[in-house]
Formats: sequence, structure tokens, C-alpha cells
Amino acid sequence: MALNPQLFPNGMPVPFVNEMFVLARDGVEFEVDKIPGNQGGHVKAKGTIYLSNVRMVFVANKPVGDFFAFDMPLLHVHGEKFNQPIFFCNNISGQVEPVVPENQPRALYSTHSFKILFKEGGCGTFVPLFFNLIGSVRQYNQHYQQANSGPAPHADPLQAAQTPVDEMIRHAYVDPNDPTKIFLQQPTPDSQLRRRTYQPRPAEPSIAKQLGKRSSSGVPKGYLAVYVHDVSKMRGFVIPESYLNQPSFQELLSQAEEEFGFDHPMGAHTIPCKEDTFISW
Repeated sequence: MALNPQLFPNGMPVPFVNEMFVLARDGVEFEVDKIPGNQGGHVKAKGTIYLSNVRMVFVANKPVGDFFAFDMPLLHVHGEKFNQPIFFCNNISGQVEPVVPENQPRALYSTHSFKILFKEGGCGTFVPLFFNLIGSVRQYNQHYQQANSGPAPHADPLQAAQTPVDEMIRHAYVDPNDPTKIFLQQPTPDSQLRRRTYQPRPAEPSIAKQLGKRSSSGVPKGYLAVYVHDVSKMRGFVIPESYLNQPSFQELLSQAEEEFGFDHPMGAHTIPCKEDTFISW
């Protein structure tokens, strides 16, 4: 799991490389335990569940303390069960193992119990898709491990991205009472921002130092001038220096550096990406 993953301004999770979102289901109540900083560690919130071939992400309608989203890699989920109690709403319960940062002991991180309660509308679309998808993810991961000389000590959550989902989506049963939205097309098809790992990424020293050292006349103290080069046009933005410490902005800069190189011919502070991507970030 990962607490408070990166989100777009509209609440959609920032996708990983090769990640395919399958559905979004709003009107759910989500419960999870052992959350640091919350009373008793138990959190209950209403919001939306996003399901992809990599993970399941709950995004709260309103933050609960410091909690606003919860990321559950499908390869780390186990004990999942569909419950149909007589006097309460249908729900899915289970456990999810933590994504342990590199060089950190597993004992420092807890296994979480979660529950997804379908309090608004049916669940005839969501439930079959969820169980079919998590079964397929495990099957493809097992094949991958067999082809690579046995199971790895720690499953890479992003290995699940190899699971094909197109046929599953096209043949999904649509329950008219279930408000689940199936993504026949990816919700952010033009976005160039893609995460590459679950591990937290430190600030890129080369980028931070180069941006910090350069100055532009007319830019207020504490701000930076950044130019976004979108194919044949370039537009300038003035952003707070504090953005350099935000993981999502570091990811965008890192991808620009990896793909295009930081010393771009269009000049200083240039980020070669689509303008819409930069604005939506």
C-alpha cells in the first residue's frame, strides 16, 4: 500500500508507466486500519475507488486529517472476500501488504485491513471485474516468476502492468443499478506525466541545483521562471520555488531530463512537454 499517492487536480491518480485504468466507482465508503497520525489508526471516509491493472486507489471526497487517498497494489492484496450481510450493505474486505521502501526493514510497516462498502447503488459491475482482474494479475505474475527462475522475495507491484485488460473491459457485465464507470478509453490519454516506481523519489540534485542557480530578471524573490516547450510553441510560467520539493513536480522534471536532457536548446528553465500536461499538474 501507499498512503496519499500522487493525484491530478481532478482527483484522478497519476498513472504509472503501462498502467491501464479499468473503472471508477463513486458512492463508496472505505475503511482501513493502522493509518499513522489518525486516532486509533482507523480511517473511514466516503469517496471514489479507481481500479487499474496495477492497483486499486481510494480517493476521499474530503480529507480525514492527513488522509486523502490510499493506494493498494493488486499483487499485495490478499484475503479478499465479497460479503453480503443481511442487515448491512454489500462490501469487499481484505488485507493489503505495504510497499516497503528500499533498504527499510519489513517489520516497520504494517499489513492493513480494508473494507469497501457499496452504500449507493448496486455492485454487479464492480465485483466481477475486481475478482476477474485480481485473478488475472496473479496468474500473469505466476507465469512471469516461473519464466524468471522462481518467485522473487518481494513482488514488484508494477509487474502487474503486464496483465492485458482490453478483452476484460469489452466483455464486462454492466449492471444498470451499479454506478461504476468503465474506461473504454484512458481518462488521461494525453498526459505525459507517468510514475515509474512506488518508491519515493528524492529531489533530483542536478535539476534542483540548476534551477536554483539560474535567475531571471523580473521574477519575484522565491519564484522561478519556467518555459514549457510544446512541439512548435513555448510559453512561460512563474512558479514558486517550493514546487521543487513536491514529488509530482520532481517526477515531471525527471521525465523531461530523461527523455530530452535538461540543457534543452530552447533555453534555460525549459521543460519539453505538452502545455496541457503542465497546467493540469
